[in-house]
Amino acid sequence: MAQQGHRRELRTDFVPATRTFVRSMFPAEADPELVERVAVDMSSAPPEVAVEAVYNALSYDRVMPGLLEELDLPLVAINPDGLGTDVESLERYGAEVLLLPEVGHFLMMEDPEGVDPTEDAP
Repeated sequence: MAQQGHRRELRTDFVPATRTFVRSMFPAEADPELVERVAVDMSSAPPEVAVEAVYNALSYDRVMPGLLEELDLPLVAINPDGLGTDVESLERYGAEVLLLPEVGHFLMMEDPEGVDPTEDAP
């Protein structure tokens, strides 16, 4: 769905549009109870805040390269495998990239152990 069309749909029919959008960010094999819990939770946000927050987040990728260059600390990108992570670009900015299989956008809820940075710590 085009960004402007999706924004219009979120503004005019927020709850069902948000639930559909959120559900689409999970893989088919995700826990259905988790999917519903997140969809219901996100669709209960105030629309006047949520719609703009979504679109500001979606446009953040234009600012991200400059911000990555300014960081002077270790950077680890923990992303879902199979959703088009630009690994080469992240590595070019010094990020270590970890791709988790069988998770979607909410990987920290789908696989908390997989995103735990202390998992391999001494």
